[in-house]
Parts: sequence; C-alpha cells; structure tokens
Amino acid sequence: MDDVRLQLQTLLPSTLRQRPWINDLSVRQHDVPSKEVIYRAGDTPQRLYFVARGWLHGSTNLTHSLHPIGTLFVRGSIVGLPWMTQPNYIEDVMTLTHVEMISLPVKPLQNWLYKDPVLHAHFTSELIREMVRLRMMSAVVGHMKAPDRLAYFLYVAYQQTRRAHQTQSNALSLPLTQEEIGRLLGLTNVSVNRAFRALESEGRIVTVRQTVTFLDKAWFEQTFDLEDRQDLVNQMAGH
Repeated sequence: MDDVRLQLQTLLPSTLRQRPWINDLSVRQHDVPSKEVIYRAGDTPQRLYFVARGWLHGSTNLTHSLHPIGTLFVRGSIVGLPWMTQPNYIEDVMTLTHVEMISLPVKPLQNWLYKDPVLHAHFTSELIREMVRLRMMSAVVGHMKAPDRLAYFLYVAYQQTRRAHQTQSNALSLPLTQEEIGRLLGLTNVSVNRAFRALESEGRIVTVRQTVTFLDKAWFEQTFDLEDRQDLVNQMAGH
C-alpha cells in the first residue's frame, strides 16, 4: 500500500482502515498554501477532502440568516461531506494555514457508501456531528452576546483539536486573527478584542500570542459541551 493510503488510514477509525473501499478508490495528496479556496458556493465538488494537517474555514447559510454560519476544519475533519447527502448545500471553504489533505473521488465514494455499512455509519456520524455544530453556531451568533459567542467558539475549536490529538492539557493554539474570528462570529474586531478581555477579566481564559489557555474549564464544559448534545444528534438522525 502506498504512503498516501497509509496516511489516510491514520485519519480514520480502526474499523475503516482495512475495508476494501480504501484500496479501490483513487487517492490523491494535496499540499495547499494558506488563503486558498477549496470550494466556492455553487461548485459541484468532484472530490472529498480529509484534513491531515492545518486549519480551514468553511461558511454556509443554511438558515438564510444575515450572517453566514462559520465552521473550522482541523486534522481528521472531512471537508465537503454535507454536499454528498445534500446536493443543494452551499459551502465556501478556504485554507487558513498551510494545509495537507488527502482526497477521494465523490461519485465512486458514494457508490461505496451503499455497499459498505461500516463506511456509511461513519460518514453519517461525522455529518451529524458537523450539522449539530452548525446548528449550535447559528443559535450562538443569533442570540448570544459577544463574550459568550467567543467562549463557545473557543471551546468548540478546543474540542475539535483535542479530538484530533492536536492539543494538550487545557491549551488551544489558534492560528486565527481577531478579524478572522470576527467573520466567523459576526463581530467587529473591536467586539472580538473586548470579548477576549471580558473572558480574561472573568478568569475564564488567559491568552498569550495565539495560545488560549482555559483557566475555568469546568465552566466551559457545563455551558457549551457538545459531546452531551445527544438530543440534537438523535433529532437530526431521525431517531
């Protein structure tokens, strides 16, 4: 098996690493600089991307709100997954840092989803997880004040990177400017700056350069933990 397939295997759960689809599909490796567009709204993606390194930003407007809903992609994320099951799904995706990705062709992969129940179950789980994040982010942007928006965003980013084994202890390395965070949350640079100061003055976080340390992690867990939102997962899965 070539190096690219081996690298893809490291991004997958153990239940998928030895399935026949991984040898059947055309696998490509992509080395993409920062600020490059991967998908534009209205595109018909031909390939699905697995993030091996780096950060990307996606935005969509599922709820037709004033502000697009933003999401992050980190190591282990699958970029373009909602489009496979929802052809009208609109998403802009751009690299925030230098990114390494592995891609698979969409149509042959869709065929394998019908043939391999284990693969189908994994993709369904990942899709639901992303849609829950988007729904929660929509609620946050629409109803929370700036410090709570920022707190939610930071904690979700921390959860994503922890899940991908990219963070240790209570620290989050966040390669984003305040302007980029503001675009994700529908806030101005001034509002983002004030929100950081508010969270720091409340003893929730401390920020040094682009590293955020969670001082009151229990508060974040109690307030924003998505891992316990099984109600939303079940609802979106049709249970």
